[in-house]
Amino acid sequence: MSVVTLGEAQAFARQRGWGEARIVRLRELLRELVPVNLSSQAVLERYAEISEFLKRNGRTLSDNDVWIAACASAAGATPLTTDRDFDPLAGQYVDRVWIDPRNPGA
Repeated sequence: MSVVTLGEAQAFARQRGWGEARIVRLRELLRELVPVNLSSQAVLERYAEISEFLKRNGRTLSDNDVWIAACASAAGATPLTTDRDFDPLAGQYVDRVWIDPRNPGA
């Protein structure tokens, strides 16, 4: 998992007032995941490629999403997401799995 996503998950919990016990549990769960470091050469190169690809094709993603995509692409990982933000990169840089937020168990 991208270190950006690790930070986003903790921010999400705080912004929604999860409380200290739930935040501690979230941290415990996140420690079970393997973080992909932003400073690896593969991630940095992929970030540059994805950023250039998006600009060339008139598409935009948030900076965090570009970092997440770069980490996933460099690690050969598949992002799980409840939005369609990674769609412009599908097939070329990442193959995301979309989870319907209205029916996450489907």
